Amino acid sequence: LRLNNVETLNLASFKNHHGMYGIEVVGAIFLAHFLRLNSSLKYLNFKRNDVEKDGAKALAQSLLGNPQCGLVTVNTMGPMKKGSKPG
Repeated sequence: LRLNNVETLNLASFKNHHGMYGIEVVGAIFLAHFLRLNSSLKYLNFKRNDVEKDGAKALAQSLLGNPQCGLVTVNTMGPMKKGSKPG
């Protein structure tokens, strides 16, 4: 991430696994610091993690505050396909 050469980052935990190997608030805040300056990342997935409200807020602020952010998809949610209806 720091070198701007990663396009896909999949940090989703295993389905039905709630062990000690997930991203929590501190991990999300740490990741947010790298995302603040990243311009290469296109796809980010951190589903099924315990980022909680503060971690999600840190991630959102870092991405929104990065004018070079090139993200297309976050947690498999991306731009709407032509002809699809929202919601």
